[in-house]
Amino acid sequence: MTEDQFIWEPYSDDLIENLPDYCRIGRDIWRVRAPIFCWDVVEVHLPDRVMRQFGLKQTIPTPFLFDATHFHHDRRGRPNTNWKLEHAQWLPFWNQRLQYICDAPFNREPLRYDDPYLIWFKRITRLVIGNPTQRPQQQKGYVPNSTAYETMVRHIHSMVDRARALGDQPSMKDLYIFRAMVRNEGEKCLTYVHEADRINVQADYRRDELHDDHLHSPVRR
Repeated sequence: MTEDQFIWEPYSDDLIENLPDYCRIGRDIWRVRAPIFCWDVVEVHLPDRVMRQFGLKQTIPTPFLFDATHFHHDRRGRPNTNWKLEHAQWLPFWNQRLQYICDAPFNREPLRYDDPYLIWFKRITRLVIGNPTQRPQQQKGYVPNSTAYETMVRHIHSMVDRARALGDQPSMKDLYIFRAMVRNEGEKCLTYVHEADRINVQADYRRDELHDDHLHSPVRR
């Protein structure tokens, strides 16, 4: 999918206004960043991760400050536990939830490639779905080549970025380092997309010269 095919705001104002009242109850807390509770379970509602759903500018979200053992809790063997006391440290967030409403400027324009959030998101997420350990030619059915494409783009981008950093008058030492970097990035890229055999073969992708006699129709005997 491309960005223009994706519906960022599925719940438009017109759609919401036509919903039954019970669907609109609590609309004032839809963008509240606060813990929600169900017995022993405490999860956090994180609307700051989907601000574009509300037609707002998406920024880099911050993690919620759970401790390392939070998700190890359960209620097995604890039938008489007072969960109100157990979760006392998180209840104030819910009780004061209206103070934690996420807000941002309105923005319905597509994100630029250099947007800080987009740069961060590409760094921490899985951009493509697939199994890069198998060649597409060995699989049946439709297999997109997006994994290989994204890998090549990343390596090329790294080389271009390093070349720009050299400036207009790089030293010989910097040029040698850059040459090694290009070689290593290229080898890693070819290996990742299962074309490592090309490393030991001279690259020659020039098109053959086209002669006039190549344009003649073949003689059928």
